[in-house]
Order: sequence, then structure tokens, then C-alpha cells
Amino acid sequence: MAAAIRVYPESGCLYPELQSPPIFSRLLSHRELSHAAPFSANSAKLNRQTPEIEHLATRTKQTPVICSNRQKIHFWFDENQRLIGLRQGTASAVPKSVQNSGVSTPEVRDTNSPAIYKTRSSHSQPTGLPLTTSHSSSATDPYVRLGGNSMPARGKFIVLEGIDGSGKRTQLEMLVRAFASRGVACSQISFPRYDGFFGKMAGQYLNGDFGSLEAVDPHFSALLYAGDRFEAKPRIESDLASGQTVVADRYIGSNLAHQSARVPPEKRAEFLQWLKQLEYQVYALPAEDLVIYLRVPPAEAHRLVGEKAARDYTKLRHDIQESDLAHLQATSEVYDQLARQPNWVKIECYDSAAAALRAPESIHQEILAAVQARVTPTLRANK
Repeated sequence: MAAAIRVYPESGCLYPELQSPPIFSRLLSHRELSHAAPFSANSAKLNRQTPEIEHLATRTKQTPVICSNRQKIHFWFDENQRLIGLRQGTASAVPKSVQNSGVSTPEVRDTNSPAIYKTRSSHSQPTGLPLTTSHSSSATDPYVRLGGNSMPARGKFIVLEGIDGSGKRTQLEMLVRAFASRGVACSQISFPRYDGFFGKMAGQYLNGDFGSLEAVDPHFSALLYAGDRFEAKPRIESDLASGQTVVADRYIGSNLAHQSARVPPEKRAEFLQWLKQLEYQVYALPAEDLVIYLRVPPAEAHRLVGEKAARDYTKLRHDIQESDLAHLQATSEVYDQLARQPNWVKIECYDSAAAALRAPESIHQEILAAVQARVTPTLRANK
């Protein structure tokens, strides 16, 4: 029996369709293979799974063998046929602890000729294997650990919601500073983003360029806001994947509240379902870990909006949504309904006894407590 062992030394690639013809290829002789037992059923199964490599196997251990005049690669499997390590380099790099552990090691007959790999019959696991993930050619340890989780844990996604004038921007800045002071990696984003493709159109809608609030179909305006978030999706996902906590001023909840408020009450449930499907499923936007709803009475919010400075996206003192008190009241009602969801927390920002808004620091402390309880236990509100 002769087994053809093929290798592509330039890259170590085992896929012939991706490489030029091999620089070196040979058949092992009957004498070289005489120590190997017949292929077991497990070995045959392993060969079917990785057809690019011929395997030599004993009855107790299976060892894929690759011989090359430029590189030697050796793989180790446990008794359950799981790959637990590999080595690339010369036989002299194999530690004595490994050579004496019962693990398959190469026998080099001539430093200028390919290595002949022999398999020792042993049930023992390899010992003294300081497997690492270093790819440096100067590394003293030739073993590489396969598997393991080197990716950072996914970051948390926190959103501040509320009708216009509820103080979302102020609270976002205070929360970001709190994260920074505690060494929590954090990024922030605000919606709509009026400099984006869909954000610019959302600004035109709010400025009345497409008609009055009643003239614009809520499906159309909802698509503008959803499209703006879809444009920002790669950035949000990248920040979360890197382990950062993302804090947003408005997100999907604003679209749900403001646009469904423009739909007759008997059709709101259907509209909410359509819009959730658009944002969470069709666009597959990241779901919020925590939504903090800053609740302010609509009349007070309407007054506070009138005190805002001029904004770039509109020439109006109040945009077409802010100027309509009835719209703000309907939006507040939808927000109250959304706040019943398990990942939402409602914070009352208005002190009815004092007939005034609560102090920003007081609201901030309540936000910190909610963040600590829900998503970031290491963040202490009393620090």
C-alpha cells in the first residue's frame, strides 16, 4: 500500500484548486508504512471528513502525516478524534517532554530529506504541551492551541428614549462621562443623523418639505428613520463586537412611538408590528439590552422645546412633530405602552409636587442604578 502525501509549502494550503502544482510530492514506501496498523473505522471516517490528507493510524491513535522537503506539519488528536494541537517546523524543535509523552513525533533520517512520521501506540494525552497562538517563526514553542475564545465579550447596548424636551442629550452626556470615569469602554450615537442619506430626508420631513404632518404617510416617514439606522448598523455592530458599551440618544423606540402615534388608535397594533418587523427583522438591527424611557408630561416638553436653540435640520422654532401638542400626547401614550416591555425602565423626570423638572443629577443617579441592575453590575452608582 502506498499513500500519496501532498503539500503546498508556500502557504501550507491543502486545497489543490487554490494553488499551483506542488513543489514536492512523494509516495511513502511499504517499509516506511510497515509500522502502521490497518485503517480503523474511525480513521476512515476522519479521511472522509478531510479528503486532502492521507492518515496513518494505529489502533489507539490517529495521526495525519504530511511530508515535505520544506516543512513538516504534525497534528495530534485525542481518543475522541478531536484535534488538540499541531506542530510546524523541524524535529529538533520538539520538546523532550513531548517526545517522552507517547505523542506521535517525527523521526528524521536525513536533515536534507523529508521527515518520516512514526506513530507510537499510547493512550496518554500529550503532556508538557505549552500550546500558544503565536505565529512568529522565532517563537521557542512550536505548538499552537486550536480553539478557545479570544474574542471580547459583546458590549451592552443602552438607549435613552422620550418625547422631545425630555433631556435625553443631557443624560446621554452624563452617562458617557460616568462610564469613562469608571474605565468602561463606551461609544455614543444619536438619531436621526441628519448628515446621512436617509437622515437628510428625515430632516426635510421634519422641516415640512414633504407637506404637513397629516399629509405625509407614516409608513413613508418611518422608512426614513429606519433607513437612517440601517446606515449606522455596521458601526453599532462593530462597537458592540469589540466589547464597547454603546449609548444611543433615540433608537427604534422613537420611530415606534412617533410614527404609530400618527396612525388611528384602532390600527396602531398592526402598524407597530409592521415597523418592528422592518427594523428588527428585515434590517436586522441590533436589539437594545436596556431602554431608559425619560418620561415628561407633553405640555412641559412642548414648553421646553420652545427654549431650544436653532437647529441645523429645520428653520422652524418647532418642527412639525414638536409643534403639534396632540401628536406629543399621542406619542407619550405609545411610549407608556412600550415601557411595559421587560428591557425598558421608565424614569419620571417631572416632579408634580414641585411643578418642575427634577434636577439632572437626580435623574442621572436613577439611570446609573438602572444600568447597574440591568446590564452592567460592575458600574457602581455610588462611586
